[in-house]
Amino acid sequence: MPAIYPARLKQQTARVAESFDEPALLVRRLISLLETYADYTHRPGLVSPTPTLLKTFHTPLPVLRQALAAFKDKARQKPGSALAVCDAFWSEDIFECRWLAVHLLSQLPLELAQASVQRLHTWITEMPDESLWRALEDADFSQLRRTASAALTGYAREWLQKRDQQEIKRGMQLIKFLLTGDEFQDLPSIFRLIAPFLRQAPAPLRPDILDILTMLARQSPHETMQSLLQALNSIDNPDTPWLIRQILSEFPPESQRTLRLALKSS
Repeated sequence: MPAIYPARLKQQTARVAESFDEPALLVRRLISLLETYADYTHRPGLVSPTPTLLKTFHTPLPVLRQALAAFKDKARQKPGSALAVCDAFWSEDIFECRWLAVHLLSQLPLELAQASVQRLHTWITEMPDESLWRALEDADFSQLRRTASAALTGYAREWLQKRDQQEIKRGMQLIKFLLTGDEFQDLPSIFRLIAPFLRQAPAPLRPDILDILTMLARQSPHETMQSLLQALNSIDNPDTPWLIRQILSEFPPESQRTLRLALKSS
C-alpha cells in the first residue's frame, strides 16, 4: 500500500468522481483506486472492525472519507445521478463500495427521501453480516430519521411480525438504527413494537433486545421502566425478570428501586 498524501489523494478521488454521470465507469475507477490503497496485512484502524463476509481491500479510512467527500460534492451538483451511483456501489459485493453507498445515501437531499427509504429497506434485507450495520449506524441519517420515521417504523413492524428470527432481527436492528440519533421522536411506537419481546425474549434475540432497552432507558427512562413494569404484571412473561435484572443499572437510582421492589413482589 502506498503512503497516503492528502493532496495527491484529493486529486485521485476528484478524477474518479468525474465519472459520476456514468455509474458503471465510476465503479471501475473506484475499484482501481481501492486496489491502489489495498492493505491486506494491516489490522488496526480498519473501516470494519467486525469481520465481513464481503470482499474487502482493508482500505484505510482516510481514503474512503476523501472518496466520499468527492462523491458528496458531485451528489449536491447532480442529485439526479446520485441514486444510480448508490445503486451501482451497492451492487458490488465489496465492503468498501457498500460502505460508500450507505454513507452517500445518507447525504442525499430531502426530495429523494422516499427513494432513500426504499433503498434502505431493500439493502437491509441484503445485509450479509454485522459489518454494514455499523456503517449504517455511523452514517448521518439524521434528516431521514426526522422526515421518514413513519415509513421506517412501518418496515420495522413488518419484520418484527415475521416468524423467522432472522427477519425479526432485521426489525430490531432497524429500531436500533432509528434510536441511534436523537432526531427520532416517536418513542411510543417503539415501545409498542417491542412489548411482546419484553415478555418472551428468545435467546438469539436477547442481545438486540437489551441494546434497544439500553438506548430507550437512556433516552426515556421513566417510560422504559413503565413498559417493563407492564410486562412484569402481564401473564406469560417468563423472560421479563431476566431482562429487568440485565438492564437495571441503566436506570436512575429511583427507577432502580422501583424495579427491584417490583421484582421482589412478582
